Amino acid sequence: MFLRGEITLADGFDGYICIRLVFAGCRKALSGTPCKNCHNPELWPFETEGTEEERLSVLEAQLKDWTYPDSSSETLVDAITIVGGEPLDQDPAESERVLKLIREYYPEIPIFLYTGFDEEKFFRNKDYREHPLARDAKYIKFGPYVEEMRTPEGFEGRPFLGSINQNIYEVIRVKSAPPAYRKLSVE
Repeated sequence: MFLRGEITLADGFDGYICIRLVFAGCRKALSGTPCKNCHNPELWPFETEGTEEERLSVLEAQLKDWTYPDSSSETLVDAITIVGGEPLDQDPAESERVLKLIREYYPEIPIFLYTGFDEEKFFRNKDYREHPLARDAKYIKFGPYVEEMRTPEGFEGRPFLGSINQNIYEVIRVKSAPPAYRKLSVE
């Protein structure tokens, strides 16, 4: 479930101001197999306060605050990051409504999706590939957090990855073809 939007400088795009969209719910954790030392255990349940309409209304007010009022081409925000729980476990219809609202204010800025699914599971599963949050992403971070492979503090080569098993892909789209995925070198 969509939980909240917030401004951050810490996700995905170095030196950018990002809107972080936070989703609650992780099926892996709720099935009893969470990532060891997950840093978002409060986001495991698919529960939030208030109705979806109320949460979207709050997001819309925030988006208005984060947009320059006199300019359609200049924005306060450079990118969107999507985190959770597990974003690809979210209801596609609700995710579509969140993205529609975001695109009203920020039609062109890139989206960086964080998923705990590995590439193989994602690429084999059409529902994940066609999930609205993946379908609109410019970059996708794949892989579960693995405590034993934690990225060392201050390690510049993988600044947006919690553990060294994770990878980032750029999503390349052309009009008449399915998306292509290019693994980015972050070593």
